[in-house]
Amino acid sequence: MNSWLCFDRGLQSGLTRLHRRRASGLLALAGLIAILGGLTALISVQAAEQYAQGGRFRDVIALKNLAEAGIARARAELAKSPSYTGAERLALGGGEVRIVVVDKGAGRRIEVTAAVPALEGARRIEKRAVGYRSPPGP
Repeated sequence: MNSWLCFDRGLQSGLTRLHRRRASGLLALAGLIAILGGLTALISVQAAEQYAQGGRFRDVIALKNLAEAGIARARAELAKSPSYTGAERLALGGGEVRIVVVDKGAGRRIEVTAAVPALEGARRIEKRAVGYRSPPGP
């Protein structure tokens, strides 16, 4: 009978060790899942920020191109008609351009204000000014 009692105690201590191993394994697995969840959340936040920065960069490039297009348009109009004074609101490529031509002594000054809708709902604005001299006549 004594040997059966020893066997039973040995079995119980073996089962206890097995339960402890399982519990520590499950605890380690839960910790690993928590770490992976945290890393996934961090990567998602960083990816969203990169996406937003890409949109802002796209807006800036579109704005600069729109301002250059406004200057080119003003130069073309001045070449056709020297009395051209500008345009109040000109829709170009998804944005608006305001062109003002000002007389400056011997030449003129082209002032362009370009605006595009921004990603955040606001508007981005770029102002450019260049000098213009009429090409010599034939």
